[in-house]
Amino acid sequence: MAIKRYTGTFRTRTDVMDNITPNNVVVTPTTGIAVPAGEFKPAAWLPVVWQGEASKDYFVLSSGKVVSFDATGRICPSAYKVIAADAGAVSSVLLTYAAVDVTAGTEDIRTGAALAAAGDVTVADAATAILSRGLLSERSLTFAGSDFDATVLGDCQAVLAAFFSDPIGVCAYDVYHWAGDQFDEERGLNFNNYQKQHLVQFFTQVQMQAPIGGVDSHTGLDFASATAWVPSTPSHGAEFPAPTLAVAPNGLSVTAAQLAGLARYSDSSRPSLLVEASDTVMAIALPTDDAGGALATNTERTPFEDANGILLNEKKSVQALRAAGDFFIDADYGLVILYGTTVSGTTDVTYYWYDADGASSFWKGISAIGEFLPGDYVTYDAKSNFVPGTSADHIGRVLAVHRQPRGLLERVNTAWSGSSFDATAQMPGSATKGFTDLITLSEETVADKVLILNVNCA
Repeated sequence: MAIKRYTGTFRTRTDVMDNITPNNVVVTPTTGIAVPAGEFKPAAWLPVVWQGEASKDYFVLSSGKVVSFDATGRICPSAYKVIAADAGAVSSVLLTYAAVDVTAGTEDIRTGAALAAAGDVTVADAATAILSRGLLSERSLTFAGSDFDATVLGDCQAVLAAFFSDPIGVCAYDVYHWAGDQFDEERGLNFNNYQKQHLVQFFTQVQMQAPIGGVDSHTGLDFASATAWVPSTPSHGAEFPAPTLAVAPNGLSVTAAQLAGLARYSDSSRPSLLVEASDTVMAIALPTDDAGGALATNTERTPFEDANGILLNEKKSVQALRAAGDFFIDADYGLVILYGTTVSGTTDVTYYWYDADGASSFWKGISAIGEFLPGDYVTYDAKSNFVPGTSADHIGRVLAVHRQPRGLLERVNTAWSGSSFDATAQMPGSATKGFTDLITLSEETVADKVLILNVNCA
């Protein structure tokens, strides 16, 4: 007799928790976080960036984002300073108001009144309004002519460069849309019964963590057409096989004997990478970009796939390559080591890599874009995310780059891993395959790297 067993499904709740942004602070306030004393408010003209799923509250800044003052002393994203500096024309868009800003009662930066209609605000619009509204005085600025000219890009950029300060720190938490001021006789609150957050705080010195994004992909790579590596040819990497797209669009093929001749694969203290000249293996050095960005490892977010079935079973070491279809990814150094000495048949390989010039794609969560090494300088981009900087423009330094998962976290049994639950309900551990929620909740294209950095804007 068949036994009928109970089965059931869970209903995913989106009306209970609103945990949109994960914690990105590494150390606690007693171990060195610095916050300034003062009464700080978000700029009333900031557009809505995202809306809480449960509360339906509007937010204009996210935890960890790099922030500046505007000339009135209000907090705003440092991104606008970058956008203005990079503008190619006076008609370039500085910010965009959407229909939700009309609903929320966002202040129009051009008028100081409640926004009447959605639309773009250009560099010229903003610069003209800042001067005409008296938010900044012309007497402290230098223009191409004797007076400000809204048709001259340099004049508009001079106004905006003065209006937005250099970075002063990073957001301590998600910042609500400015609700107005109950003691403001002219405008008051946008809604008489709604003021969840009045003053805000930011960190001037803090140790942070952020997922590394800026991940790009290659599709259609053919291993069978890879160029043989010739160590004596500098363009192929005289010391280590590191191709560029311009030289070898399908990568470089490297023999077992060549691998065994490289210190990285002949070091007996690292058995997972040990290769002998007689081994039945070969490698493909994968092209990324001209700057040689590192490979992203094989994750659900950055899958390493072959449409023609050459790559079947990923292994954790070279020694585990035992049969056709086995492969091992040496992500940090851009090689895929395969079982076999040749590739029979064409391949159609797709993989991901960290683009040193990658662009931010979303404002909701903080991320770091590009490639980083410990000790590198860090600055910010047009989304208030972290990017590589220089000694002249930095706001912090890289302390470490960690690959996830760490500490066998993937073996820790955690809730909830069922198919009914999205990333917001999964507790880091087995439910997330060991990845931190910095990665699983990110809206950027991320793989498995987390940047640890020290921010110092004091």
